[in-house]
Amino acid sequence: MQIRRIGIGFVAAGLALLLAAPAWAVDGFDKLKFGMSPDEVYAAYPDQVVHDPHPSGAPDGTVGGRLLLTGETKIFDSAVEVSCFFTASGLSTIRLLYQSPDPANVDRLLDWYRPHWGEALRSVRRDGSRKKVTWVWPWEGVEFRSVEDQGETVYQRVDFSEEVKTDWTRADAVVCKLLPGTSSCPFPDAYCAQQDSTMPTGQRTQRVEIADRSAEATCTYDGYVLKYVRLKMPEPSDKAVDWLEAILQRRLGDGVEKRDGDSSRVKIDTVWAEHGVELRVVRKARVKTERGWTGPVEYLRLKRKP
Repeated sequence: MQIRRIGIGFVAAGLALLLAAPAWAVDGFDKLKFGMSPDEVYAAYPDQVVHDPHPSGAPDGTVGGRLLLTGETKIFDSAVEVSCFFTASGLSTIRLLYQSPDPANVDRLLDWYRPHWGEALRSVRRDGSRKKVTWVWPWEGVEFRSVEDQGETVYQRVDFSEEVKTDWTRADAVVCKLLPGTSSCPFPDAYCAQQDSTMPTGQRTQRVEIADRSAEATCTYDGYVLKYVRLKMPEPSDKAVDWLEAILQRRLGDGVEKRDGDSSRVKIDTVWAEHGVELRVVRKARVKTERGWTGPVEYLRLKRKP
């Protein structure tokens, strides 16, 4: 699609507008654009591209291995390796792998982008002595990952993904259509049209997609009047829950949260009373934080009363 070729000019274009000091310039990958074909990458960087047909950890959905840029490249004055990954539509993910992982890289990137993009969605995963911390701005298609092993930072990367940004836009549109009439969601109620003869039980259920999960959106009527809309996710993932919570917060503002549970399971209800919206998330209690117990998600329900 033509718009994919002339659209986002990748991170370097954005940084060029934001970074005033030449010492902080981003060098080495300013010619990359989402939607480029492998041949176009070769042409943009003659004698600086190597094909790796079997890279480890390639992003989901990408094909054909990766193209590796061999020129010297830096971000925030730290040397990085630049990898290009492709789908059938062209260049979809650009990965920057830090050559010298360092905790200071986290602060540099977060401190710079937070004022422009807002707070990232942060997640922590532990596997024995390894700890993986991920900061994601899905509305920008950006993910920063830092891995520690026995307290030492051993791996860091930044992914710039058009696919992630597209998935976020789709998820945001789905949720917004479940919230018609709010100040930030002017769309008509696409899922809950007027009850008719095709709904003898007074309910209509449709499947929708949010992040990496399928969910059921059910509209319930009484006497041809819409009583409530309910979204259930049979097998929620942490990613889907994080995205849904972030979309609601960005669309409706801060809700009122109430937690109820113990060291086995915790129920978290967030209510936006002004909009008639309630989100319930049930998690297994695995870790106790300042906000209370948390852990893997078991159940998710979103409910709206018109």
